[in-house]
Amino acid sequence: MHQLIAEKLKTEPLLLEKVKGNVLKELRRCPDNTKPYFVRWQAILNESLDATVEALTSESEQATALRQSSPFHGILTPEERLDIIRKFRWGQRA
Repeated sequence: MHQLIAEKLKTEPLLLEKVKGNVLKELRRCPDNTKPYFVRWQAILNESLDATVEALTSESEQATALRQSSPFHGILTPEERLDIIRKFRWGQRA
């Protein structure tokens, strides 16, 4: 899903503002153990679109851990999410 989010952000960079708002909301309500992840997302989002795309698509252990506390909810439409789930399930059976 994060791969599709990265592609969508490249074509619609204004969506980053929604994600930045999501980070602020999460920082106000998340448990202390996840705050460092959202602080890191905040820094990445403020750095650049390229840094954001890298964090969304990297296979590094650090990026994978970071994506476990993702502020990208609401970026994909329900249809886009369902399409990914269907493709994933189909691929698992093949």
